[in-house]
Amino acid sequence: MPSDKRRLYIALYPSGVGNNPERMYHWGFIIGPKETKKVKSSQDPPTGKRCHVKNRAKKGVPGGEWFYEERDLPNAQTSIQLLARLVIAKVEDEARLLAIIRNAPVITGDPNWRCRTWCAGAFGREYVAGKNAAKRYDTQELVLGPKPTYDLIEDKELLP
Repeated sequence: MPSDKRRLYIALYPSGVGNNPERMYHWGFIIGPKETKKVKSSQDPPTGKRCHVKNRAKKGVPGGEWFYEERDLPNAQTSIQLLARLVIAKVEDEARLLAIIRNAPVITGDPNWRCRTWCAGAFGREYVAGKNAAKRYDTQELVLGPKPTYDLIEDKELLP
């Protein structure tokens, strides 16, 4: 039987920077259903949520000021600016996931810090938080043993 659990996606958008391949895309997360039904009206409830960090110029701050933004999406598959989504996880507890994403550090004043840096940090925090909840680090034996490893290519955990 197919799973109807919501999914966590990495979402890629045009960044507006065309002359630097490393900065060509804006990265964020979308939380949404595996399959989105057609939205019939603007009165339909949103099917997804976009979570990302944005940058705005601020006097005296190198690289500008970064801030977190979260928005409901009428359709998690067809946002006009969305270029692609990469599914990275099934969402077991959306409230917990959102708390982790919302609390991921947003760094300002570091000209090398980017939206993709934030995504990587937030995703790593989500994975480690799950391990903490499963008591993966509660004994010295576990702490000193092989570390948890998740293979996104095979979509399976290699080491618990």
